[in-house]
Amino acid sequence: GIQDYDSEEKGIYVLDNSAPIGADPIAFLELNDEVLELELTANRGDLLSMRGVAYDVSALLDISPHFLRPEPSRKNKESTISIFTETKNSPAYYGQLIGNAQIKASPNWLKARLLAAGIRPINNVVDITNYVMLEYGQPLHAFDFEKLGSEKIIVREAKKGETIITLDGVVRNLEPGDLVITDGTKPIALAGVMGGLSTEIDDSTTKILLESAAFNAIKVRKTANRLNLKSESSNRFEKGINPEYILEALDFAAELLTKYANAEIIGKPSFYNMIDYKEKEIELSLEKLIQVTGRNFEIQELEILLERLNLKFKKRGDKYLVAAPHRFRLESYQDLIEESVRISGFEKIPLSLPSTPAQGGLN
Repeated sequence: GIQDYDSEEKGIYVLDNSAPIGADPIAFLELNDEVLELELTANRGDLLSMRGVAYDVSALLDISPHFLRPEPSRKNKESTISIFTETKNSPAYYGQLIGNAQIKASPNWLKARLLAAGIRPINNVVDITNYVMLEYGQPLHAFDFEKLGSEKIIVREAKKGETIITLDGVVRNLEPGDLVITDGTKPIALAGVMGGLSTEIDDSTTKILLESAAFNAIKVRKTANRLNLKSESSNRFEKGINPEYILEALDFAAELLTKYANAEIIGKPSFYNMIDYKEKEIELSLEKLIQVTGRNFEIQELEILLERLNLKFKKRGDKYLVAAPHRFRLESYQDLIEESVRISGFEKIPLSLPSTPAQGGLN
């Protein structure tokens, strides 16, 4: 059952000297795991991350999730990178400079977790960006800084006639409207879709520019569909990322790079951020919940359900003002009703026929 564990091995995987003779190889390679397979609807982009799944499972089981915040150790240096945007379709972009990285194979546990999620391990740097994406739902990208040829990053829309060779070695013809990351002049990555071959991480890489950003979902979807270039990254941007994780995911990746690539973090990230983090408030009354579902919810039960969903709320008269966190696609009271019924159990909704007029007629 071992597949693609190491891109260099074909058919036989050669264990290193740390493997104890006679031990179970599946256990040694940490492949003795259980995999939860989720089939998601398009509105549940929050479940494209382990943290999103943890929030949902904690609501279902009525337990509190606990997460550790990354605490990367930064060298007291100034970053020389400057980052700008020429489009409103990229509201935030953070770039962290990483130095003295050693490119090597990832540890067994990291390879195993990527394989369980359907991602092929490549090297420690690329694997860490993918691992963090799986945990936070925030896609990251690593550029070989020495190959950039510039200390300036400009996010803009492509110009007519521009091309880029993506990581898969294919020349892509760009159209105005495609979002691109540039070195100030030429495109080096298709924003939210795939990186460029010219700045790929390879065995000689030592200095890295680590990207964590937000891109317009519609722009990413159009580019990915037109080029038939769907990726784990584009899938998440299309469904909507949690903007609160942009910087935290970057910090976590930087922390892992110091641990598993012996790298050093050079100063604070360079960035711009125009995101409004104010949470949307949705109004819901107990009366409306009962009217829509046909089930006699109690006030205390509704409050417990909102707490289980980790939703902050305040009461105003007979109505609840619920703050919709950015990880949820909650737009209206209908979404709140759906979440309340889902967590409490669909089987508790009574069966009843809709009431219809006894006879029709023309006025």
